[in-house]
Amino acid sequence: MAVTRRVCSVSYPAQGDLSASQFCIVCMTAEGRVVVNGGIATANLGILLNKPTATGQAARVAIDGSVVKMIASAAINENAFVAAQVLGHGSATTTSNEYTVGRALSAAAGTGELFEVLVACGRYGTA
Repeated sequence: MAVTRRVCSVSYPAQGDLSASQFCIVCMTAEGRVVVNGGIATANLGILLNKPTATGQAARVAIDGSVVKMIASAAINENAFVAAQVLGHGSATTTSNEYTVGRALSAAAGTGELFEVLVACGRYGTA
């Protein structure tokens, strides 16, 4: 069972309605607003913890050092590096230099399942 164990968080204004994106990977726009990160080409900010419903509402984001739950886009093994996929869901990666949000602390059996992640944003395979 995925649980939230430790949270280091920041809050920034949401770009829009993120109420369907709780426990998904988010990033920051050039305007300083939080949006769902739906791909591997953008640096991650962290994992969205709340459900802001409109532009400008506070989006609470778990950042590096947090141990929180997130939504899987496919099966993920424990200890896998996790990257953003469609809808900001997490997917295991072994692709060099791909942006990651952290490492899986528990496994996910498939799409839509919650699993635990240690948030440590960076790139796979870089020091």
